[in-house]
Amino acid sequence: MFYGEYVYNCNITDGTLRFTYSRPGNVFQLNQTWTKHGQKYWATGTGSTTLSCATKFWNNTQWTIGQDYSKTFIYCSPMQFEMDAKVKKLGRKGRWSWIHL
Repeated sequence: MFYGEYVYNCNITDGTLRFTYSRPGNVFQLNQTWTKHGQKYWATGTGSTTLSCATKFWNNTQWTIGQDYSKTFIYCSPMQFEMDAKVKKLGRKGRWSWIHL
């Protein structure tokens, strides 16, 4: 189950993208940094959507001490959705300024 505590890291060109997902509330939280034309940016956002997921359970019928007794696997289909994000531009000496989109 996704509860929102685990941070997922993604590889993107010229930056980093991290997000959390809480399945009970269907809420994503995004944190992204990137560089474009030598300028650094930072974006944060929150959005919600419903994922299409299947849950599979496994039990070890021949369990012995030291082995896993059971496991739960959650498989979710890839999807796309849009969310609003706040974007900041990193200025001189590490100061941030808001970008008005």
